[in-house]
Amino acid sequence: MIRELDSALPAAPLPRPFPAWARLRQPPERATDAAFLAGAGLGCLHAMARSEDPPATLWRQRLALTAAAASARMAGRREDEAALRDAWYCAARAILARPGASSTPGSVSPSAPPRSLATGC
Repeated sequence: MIRELDSALPAAPLPRPFPAWARLRQPPERATDAAFLAGAGLGCLHAMARSEDPPATLWRQRLALTAAAASARMAGRREDEAALRDAWYCAARAILARPGASSTPGSVSPSAPPRSLATGC
């Protein structure tokens, strides 16, 4: 059964290989050479990050979660990545589970009692 599911899934496209002209063969001699090679690397990374294939989407979500956890730490909050992830998916599930509820972020009632993260969804 699992093999049938695996064959039904489309194969993710492979990322383009890093261009040979931008690979270091020796340390750059000038700062401008290093800047050019860094720009070439960022260009390839940008193309991969903006693609719509599943690995790039998961990578962007992971980066967003890491940034949210860092922002929470800087704000003096105790939530880590796991707590933020659980709160995000539990809130989305609660909004979508209510019949007739709007799926916009403003549709959550401010008078509703907050759920404890320890109790789960």
